[in-house]
Amino acid sequence: MPHFLYITEVFCPWCYGFSPVIQRIQKEYGLHFEVICGALMEEPISFATRLERMPNTAAFIERMHSITNVRISNDYLKLLNAANNTEIFMDSQKGGLLFYTLKHFLPKKSLQIMEDLQDMLYGQGLDLFSEENQEKLFQKYALDSNDIQTFMQKKENREKALAQTEESFEIMGDIVLYPTLYYVGENGFKHFVSRGYVNYEECKTKLEASIAQDKQNPDQENPKNSPEENNKIFSCSLDGKCN
Repeated sequence: MPHFLYITEVFCPWCYGFSPVIQRIQKEYGLHFEVICGALMEEPISFATRLERMPNTAAFIERMHSITNVRISNDYLKLLNAANNTEIFMDSQKGGLLFYTLKHFLPKKSLQIMEDLQDMLYGQGLDLFSEENQEKLFQKYALDSNDIQTFMQKKENREKALAQTEESFEIMGDIVLYPTLYYVGENGFKHFVSRGYVNYEECKTKLEASIAQDKQNPDQENPKNSPEENNKIFSCSLDGKCN
């Protein structure tokens, strides 16, 4: 069945900024979202180290707001600058496992789960790996924390979460950039829609073309690597420098 494939990341601020576009697409087209969590970081990084390496976060936040009209909260800045930020980490592997686990229990809510995780950090300024914060999230979804912990502790499930991250790299090919969106047609062909932050109008134009193309040529096969696309991409570091 036709659906969307959305490759995103728990700690990706541009994905948080892209959320209103995704929500609008979901509301207008009413199709299922298959969500895969990638990995921004090869190794965990503490908030203290991140701030040391990229001190101009405030400039980045202003730049991102000017492009997306979404603002990262002051609560996030407080968390980032807190005295205990040596104990708070951005850990893509751990975040991916948490998302994969919640998606396992609630597969139809995978998009909402991912957006809740991103909002916990960038909207509410909460440590995603705090037991207290996670328990509140589990309660929101009526999930038993013991069931969650048991699932995450199993080696086979940790390996499956990592495999899904590797799958995201395979799909994106040579250009690994979050967020990345595809429209998957009737026979499973992945039509590239957007990567990086792209506004709704541009997404819709590409999406309508993809739907039309899928109807005209339903038997096309996916290439081994993602196609080269030239849509406008905003790529910025957390130090406020943008291309």
